[in-house]
Amino acid sequence: MRLTKTTRRYVLITVFMEFDPIWIMAVLILGNVGATFIRVALSNSISKTLPKDSVGIGMGFFSMFNFIAGAAATGMIGAFLEKGLSFTVFQPFIYSGLSARYSSLFLVFTFISMIIIPGFAYISKSNRSR
Repeated sequence: MRLTKTTRRYVLITVFMEFDPIWIMAVLILGNVGATFIRVALSNSISKTLPKDSVGIGMGFFSMFNFIAGAAATGMIGAFLEKGLSFTVFQPFIYSGLSARYSSLFLVFTFISMIIIPGFAYISKSNRSR
């Protein structure tokens, strides 16, 4: 399976976890710029998919769900990191416990994006064939 830009960003953050914070900052800046482009393209596809009289409602729902998902994800990530659970270190470059927690979290993000993105592509492809 071909890795998407989001998946590559999570893998890079996982690998660079013990490196200089400048590298993590560079990956996050590039990744967030890419995520902004994805949001613009997604809102464009939503506005083109919906009928003219439902575009306003659809874009409102998109913004609302985007905001709620961001807030809920931030809360869950904070709770996950605050628990202080011990993790198996999957990367050979990770030496400290705190870095292992963050590294494990970004590996979970990697697997989630590997599941969600192909699913979205499949759904949008099946909707185009109609």
